[in-house]
Amino acid sequence: MSKIKLEIEKESMLMAYLFAFFIPFYPNILGVLVLMLWVEQWIRRTPIKKVYVYSQLSWKNPNIWLLLFYVMHLVGMIYTQNMSFAIKDIGMKASFAILPIFFLLYPIRIKWNVFINAFIVGTFLSIIVNFSHSIYLYSEWKEFNAFTGTHISTFMHRGYWSVYLMLAYYFVLQKMISSRDRKTTFWGILGAVVILVMNVFTESKIGMLLFITISVWMGIQLFLMMKNKLILGGIISVFVVGIFVISLFLPTTFERITKAFNESSTSIEQVNKENPSSTESRMMVWDSSIELIKENPVFGVGTGDIKDVLIERNYEKGYVAVAEQKLNCHNQFFNTQLALGMFGTLFLLMSFVTNLFKKSSDTYYSWRVMICVLLFLAILPESMLETQAGIIPFAFLLGILSLIREEPLVEHSNIK
Repeated sequence: MSKIKLEIEKESMLMAYLFAFFIPFYPNILGVLVLMLWVEQWIRRTPIKKVYVYSQLSWKNPNIWLLLFYVMHLVGMIYTQNMSFAIKDIGMKASFAILPIFFLLYPIRIKWNVFINAFIVGTFLSIIVNFSHSIYLYSEWKEFNAFTGTHISTFMHRGYWSVYLMLAYYFVLQKMISSRDRKTTFWGILGAVVILVMNVFTESKIGMLLFITISVWMGIQLFLMMKNKLILGGIISVFVVGIFVISLFLPTTFERITKAFNESSTSIEQVNKENPSSTESRMMVWDSSIELIKENPVFGVGTGDIKDVLIERNYEKGYVAVAEQKLNCHNQFFNTQLALGMFGTLFLLMSFVTNLFKKSSDTYYSWRVMICVLLFLAILPESMLETQAGIIPFAFLLGILSLIREEPLVEHSNIK
């Protein structure tokens, strides 16, 4: 017991591991964990040291930009008319203030290997729960679509779950490459295939984009590392054959991607305005959003008015279907620019950019870069920072990544 107690005392943020576990599994509980981060430090009686706080007050710290991003939401209340929506919005996005302030006050000391393992375990538990739920639905409906689309994701939007699945997919493959151990390689490939299959079941287009991005990056790493190119060719062949087999048994995902590509290449005048597909809906709200952004480039329309003005513009342009659905901009940068103007967009962008700065001792730089790339791509077709399932995970990950300091994942790893 004393050894366990000693190990616990060495850790400064046990709640961080629970964060990693619940992000892909059940994000609804993350609001409680934000509070528990503070409670944990209070129980430990962790002192706030001025030297540490002053060292964090740099423009290179992503938490400064996340905090400014939230401040812009407060500024946007000054010139908003729909105050009730504005108050709801700043309350929902309070994590963009609470988490950065926490990271500015308390130093981070966690084991990166435990952190990503917690994320992976949470992912596989979510797969078990979601797949079990789909089995139940199948027993009731007797239809295979119980395993696909919105039915396969129980606790969050399928697009969001797909993003977190792909983060786990990256973690599994990166651990496999870093270890170069046969047992780890076997379980890594098996785990990656399971995650990939579930990602295909979601029929998420952004999920497939992230899959391609990760796979290309992993392929480049393997090509540079492996002396035996035949083994590399074998691994790639297994994945290609696997994707081909999946496409035969579940063609709807690939049909959605093909359809989306074809629709995105058409003009806005040719879209089906009465019964649009998801891609056509995005094209319409993007068209309205760009018009409104051009009219309000500096300060936006205000924290509380974005939804109202977007719906009104959609009606004016004849986009009745998307107006009735009250869709947001479906692009976080459009959403931020329209609501808060160029400063809000700048602060959000800088929270990503500053995470890409390499420090003198930066063991996990490549991990951080890839995570940021995936999160950045994820918010291009979705306004993920408008719901709790996206707000808290993004605020947490973007805030904590640049602060982690640890020895290499494995001693013989040359992945930097």
